[in-house]
Amino acid sequence: MPLLYIQDAQTKEDVGIWIENVVEHYTKGNPGGAKMKPLDVCKVLMGIMSERDCVKQFKFDGKFWAKLHEYDYEQLMKECDEVVGNWYLENIEMIHEA
Repeated sequence: MPLLYIQDAQTKEDVGIWIENVVEHYTKGNPGGAKMKPLDVCKVLMGIMSERDCVKQFKFDGKFWAKLHEYDYEQLMKECDEVVGNWYLENIEMIHEA
């Protein structure tokens, strides 16, 4: 059972910042238009192991790995879907310049 829920605007904003940070860190470290899926971002922030390289590269990165592990998975996944999609739309030019 999760301990934390995204229940107010401030929490939603804080979680969104963490999601954006993971996507930005991954994108800057992987030139050539590599994209991270919302599910992978959720796995990193919750500390869920995966065979996908984009998740494994964060495994020993205490800055991001399992930062939001106490949150409700379904809520976090919903936020990841929204924030990751918006982040890529807003930063499409930066991605293509890399």
